[in-house]
Amino acid sequence: MSVENRLNQGVKSTSDLDSYFDLKGLDKDDQILIADITYLLKEKLLDDSRRHENHYAITYLYHMLQSLDNVPEIKYIFGYMSKTTGFTNPEEYKFQEDKQFIFEGILYSALTLYNNGGASRSKLAESHRRFVQEIEQKNEEKLSRTQQLNTIKIQALKELNYTEINETNAAEVFEKIAEIQSRKV
Repeated sequence: MSVENRLNQGVKSTSDLDSYFDLKGLDKDDQILIADITYLLKEKLLDDSRRHENHYAITYLYHMLQSLDNVPEIKYIFGYMSKTTGFTNPEEYKFQEDKQFIFEGILYSALTLYNNGGASRSKLAESHRRFVQEIEQKNEEKLSRTQQLNTIKIQALKELNYTEINETNAAEVFEKIAEIQSRKV
C-alpha cells in the first residue's frame, strides 16, 4: 500500500486526526514524511519482543529532536546514520559541509574503534567520568540559574506588592525583574 493511500485512509478513518496532528501549511512531501514517521514509530512501539527497548530508543530520539536547534551535531549524527545505512549518498552534505565532513570523520573513527574492540572499558573509564562530570556541572548551572531567576522573581513581586504574576501585571513584573538584574551587574 502506498504512503499516500495510508495517509488518505488514516485521514478518512480518524475524524480526530487534526486534533493530533495539524498538517496545515505543510506540503504533500512533508505530510507524507510525518505519516511515515508516525507509522514507523507505532510499528516499533507495538513490537512486543522489543517494546521496552524501542520505547527508550524513541524517547532518546524525541529528546534529540527537542535539542535539534541547540545542538547542530545532532543533524550530523542523523546524516551519518542515514549514509551508513545506505539511505543517503556518502558524499552528500545537507548542512555546513566542512563541519559535517569533520564530524562524520570523527564519528567514523570512533565507531570503527568501538566495533573493532579497540576501545577497552578501562581506557574509556576516565573519559566517561569526565563526560558525567560535564553533564552534572551543566545541570547544576541550569539549576543555579533557575534558582537565581526564581529569587529575582520573588524579589520583584515583593517590591511591587504582588503575590503572583498574572496577565494584568506580567509586563510590570518582567520590567522589575530586568531592573533587579541590571542592579546586580
